[in-house]
Amino acid sequence: MTLHRVAVTGTGSVSPYGKGSELLFKSLLARESAVRYHEPLNQFKELGPRVAGIVKNVDISEVPRKHRRSMSPMSVYALMASQEAMQEAAFPEEMLRKRAYRLDYGLHYGERKYH
Repeated sequence: MTLHRVAVTGTGSVSPYGKGSELLFKSLLARESAVRYHEPLNQFKELGPRVAGIVKNVDISEVPRKHRRSMSPMSVYALMASQEAMQEAAFPEEMLRKRAYRLDYGLHYGERKYH
């Protein structure tokens, strides 16, 4: 396995706490939980807990509809978080046009329609 150098220059987040890494970190440091009882899970009798961390109060219309309509909600959240990370990193717009960069992002695919 070859190891590669990694430079984390910006962070972004869309989570059950809301939009923004600062809000996420502040909430975690305050030991706040974003996990709540979620009634729609009652339809799954085999599930024990009926709790979930659901993303709420995030305005997905920040992403233009022409892009959003072919994206899952999780993909929209990942794009929004990536945009935040690039703003935080003060990523030069001309680099975007040249495509002279690499952007890696991670997400948890939880696309079940419980809400």
